[in-house]
Amino acid sequence: MSDETPDVPPGYEPLTRVSPFVERIGPLYARRRDTGVVFGFRALAHHANTYGVVHGGMLMSFADEAIGAAVWHAVGKRRCTTVSLSTDFVSSGRVGDWIEADVETTRQGRSMIFMRGRLHCDGRTILSVNGIWKLLEKG
Repeated sequence: MSDETPDVPPGYEPLTRVSPFVERIGPLYARRRDTGVVFGFRALAHHANTYGVVHGGMLMSFADEAIGAAVWHAVGKRRCTTVSLSTDFVSSGRVGDWIEADVETTRQGRSMIFMRGRLHCDGRTILSVNGIWKLLEKG
């Protein structure tokens, strides 16, 4: 990761419980609100492709991490893993953009939870996402 220091909106804190992969793609941030947790990141040079556009792999990784973290919080910090992730690229993000993920639960069973979300910047949808997460045994 580079030495870039991103400008972060008020109320956001760095994600601290992260994997080595997330350390590599970060920094990622979260803030609590009445309806749950919202996640965000400042698009930096290391998130971009050669055209200065945020790489699609970065957007998908951020969506997967944000939804996985939301599931983890929603089910009492129980471990989970992604089963399916479907994304639609609607627009693009550029270096310097603050990109947020809003996520919601659409259905929850005993061992599976169904989620949907939206990555957006300045009110503009960048990516829509649907996914299924498997809730793992405690331990």
